[in-house]
Amino acid sequence: MEKSKNTNLINFTIDLQEGFYDDNKVIIKVDKQNVYTGIPKTDLSLGVATSFECNSNSELIEINIIIKKFLKDINITKSIDLRKGKAIGIASSGKITQAESFIYE
Repeated sequence: MEKSKNTNLINFTIDLQEGFYDDNKVIIKVDKQNVYTGIPKTDLSLGVATSFECNSNSELIEINIIIKKFLKDINITKSIDLRKGKAIGIASSGKITQAESFIYE
């Protein structure tokens, strides 16, 4: 039996925001799937390093943030309810914020 494809994907955005200056490798996983691997650099004039779109079959997601730092890695896993906002901001400290959207000027 063939699995039916779910066309009701929920779109959301992940923004790597302030504090990414030290050439630290960042890995972001959503529901155990790798969605970002890189070395982001925060733009001082905007306060954001990078922004990317993701999608999920569920409004409840699990996000795992790994930031490889020189002395001690940060590894945080958090459950997020996308009904509370479809924009997720992540700082280099591992702090997570959630909103309907983020505006950078």
